[in-house]
Amino acid sequence: MSKGKKKEKEEKSTKKELADTPASNEQVSLEKQHSDTLTYSISQFDKNILFIASGALAISFAFIKDIIPKLDSATHKPLLFTAWYLFALVIFLSLLGHFLSMQAHSWAINNPHLKDDVFNEKLKCKNLPIRILNISMIIANFIGALALIIFIHQNLQA
Repeated sequence: MSKGKKKEKEEKSTKKELADTPASNEQVSLEKQHSDTLTYSISQFDKNILFIASGALAISFAFIKDIIPKLDSATHKPLLFTAWYLFALVIFLSLLGHFLSMQAHSWAINNPHLKDDVFNEKLKCKNLPIRILNISMIIANFIGALALIIFIHQNLQA
């Protein structure tokens, strides 16, 4: 056997031994734990943003007459309608985000053959719209809640 082939064989053997060490197993376990934590966090974000928007829309819709008894003569009605539109928009954006996320996940499953740098770059491009949607949902929820609170405050004073 030539020196080059022998050295190559030794390197492969060393790499295999290192891969089987407890330290590398701990690293894999830690990476899995981080991945699971990220997956859980994303799931909770989606649930919470949808819960807040849906709850705010439903509660304000159902109880607005109890909070503001004379809704016909209420002032600042555009604030109320803005809040409702924003909460509905958040619900729609959440559905759109789920769809885009499914598409990106499906793409990732179907393209494992790509080189890591190409794969990561393309996946990054697919994740950008999802991040933009997530930030948009946070902002819309905040503005919607603010508009609803201001509407109620202005009409409770009247």
